[in-house]
Amino acid sequence: MDRPLTNEEIIHEEEASQDEPPASQSIIKGPFKPSDFYCVYLLNSISRRRSFYVGSTPNPPRRLLQHNGHQSMGAKRTSKEDLRPWEMVAIVHGFPSKIVALQYERALQKPQITRFIKHHERISGSSSSSGGGNASRTVHQYLANVRLLLKCDYFRRMNLKVDFFANGGYDQVYESWIENKYGVFLGEEYQVRNSFKDVGECYLDCMGTLKKQRQKYYYNDEETVVGNEKNSDCGVCGGILAKDGIGQWRSLGCYHENCEFSGHLRCIADSFLEVETQIIKEGLKKNKNNKKNKNKNKPPGGGKSKYFGSSYSQLSQSAKLLISNQTMDKGTEGVYPILPFRGKCPSCEKMLYWNQLIKSSYPDG
Repeated sequence: MDRPLTNEEIIHEEEASQDEPPASQSIIKGPFKPSDFYCVYLLNSISRRRSFYVGSTPNPPRRLLQHNGHQSMGAKRTSKEDLRPWEMVAIVHGFPSKIVALQYERALQKPQITRFIKHHERISGSSSSSGGGNASRTVHQYLANVRLLLKCDYFRRMNLKVDFFANGGYDQVYESWIENKYGVFLGEEYQVRNSFKDVGECYLDCMGTLKKQRQKYYYNDEETVVGNEKNSDCGVCGGILAKDGIGQWRSLGCYHENCEFSGHLRCIADSFLEVETQIIKEGLKKNKNNKKNKNKNKPPGGGKSKYFGSSYSQLSQSAKLLISNQTMDKGTEGVYPILPFRGKCPSCEKMLYWNQLIKSSYPDG
């Protein structure tokens, strides 16, 4: 059974993939700072379209050059000349730290043993004699596991995003995502895009957006002032926002344009959690009332389940949506989040995602 990586395993993973500098150079000293950008990517061989590779990196354009041999420190498996060149066809990003991205990467590489996917939902290729992550998988299986990981309790509250790239016209991977052969549905809160021509354009857009959000903050050596300097009161409790606030008294501010809302980290978190907890309680109550109809339609089982005399992939979109709505996770009674996921800004009433709110409050560098 899979588990969160230890520090020794993380160092070993980094040395094996040679994706990053030595671990001793990347150890965080001092207060925790979230990663500006870290993604898990899916490579596809142009010469062999059935060959894929999963990895993680803070800089996908540079990492692609390494895999194709244009820079040093590439991976051993992608160094085979009969598989080059590789193209990056999809990325999952928005991870709060490198460690979390490595956990997602490992789970995607070894879905048959990960603890992040329920045993009866696991989708993997032909078994490997070594029992490791060398099983052969199709693009449909890779994408189904991406969906399953996004839905799991651990990753689903991180506001992760998925981007696909046509890379000059080859759009088969995104079409496979739309087809959703294994019937793993995601809710509307997940952001999936196919609007960038390649990963370089996507990476620049993500970093540019983060930098723009941080421009709403003023920096003076080690002191941080959120938003407009005149706005010195917490928008939730009305208390004073200290320039050097730390911990629960650290100041956060709305990252949307033309909004000057700011408040204490603890106050914003509590207000978001209060709303989320109420929504969960109402959902559990509704689910309990409908418990008698719970097992009328079971979730898709590896694409082999039969619905109305047809295989799942042959159902209409309306039928698939019906099954999706009936198999959504309703939460667990008595189990409520300790960290917020999202909430509306009290000032502009636009949605704020906690992960992005924390990232946008930290200075560059």
